[in-house]
Amino acid sequence: MSAIQQKLSLLSKGKSFFVGFGLAIGFMLGVGASGAGDVKVGYVDTDNVISQLPDSKGIQEKMKKMQEGAEAEMQKMAKDLQTAFEDYERKKTTMTEDTKKKKEEELLGKRQQLEEFRYQKQNELQKKTGELLKPIEEKVMKAVEKVAKQYGYSIVLNKGGVANPVLYGDKSHDLTFKVLDAVK
Repeated sequence: MSAIQQKLSLLSKGKSFFVGFGLAIGFMLGVGASGAGDVKVGYVDTDNVISQLPDSKGIQEKMKKMQEGAEAEMQKMAKDLQTAFEDYERKKTTMTEDTKKKKEEELLGKRQQLEEFRYQKQNELQKKTGELLKPIEEKVMKAVEKVAKQYGYSIVLNKGGVANPVLYGDKSHDLTFKVLDAVK
């Protein structure tokens, strides 16, 4: 992932975290202002919970092997590109302008193929990780809901992740339909 892609990814994750966190705070303030009773809020570090589950160890190993395989392929492609570039640099003084132009286009094409391959592999790894983790995440969510109900929590926030800051919300505090009515 390029530096720009990483910054954009972090920025979008940060925005979703703050939007979700803002919604959670607004939800809590709205519940408190409505006089619906005490609101008990807790949090869970889901990343920590998931990483400690035995099922996730196998997934981590599988993903590491897939990543290593993809990295080996990318390194081979990068080495081939480097070799082709060095060959071009050695021979360019004896080439005609047309030949130089063709070789440069060929090198640019190989570079683009490498970048596309890298992007494709990153997407494949992310998708596969999501597929493999989904059953574990669902198991954790059920456990969060069970613990929240058992100990009387109205809202449970996610300390470890930014994608879903509110893990559990007591349905009696759900303002969705009131907000929909207010928007109309």
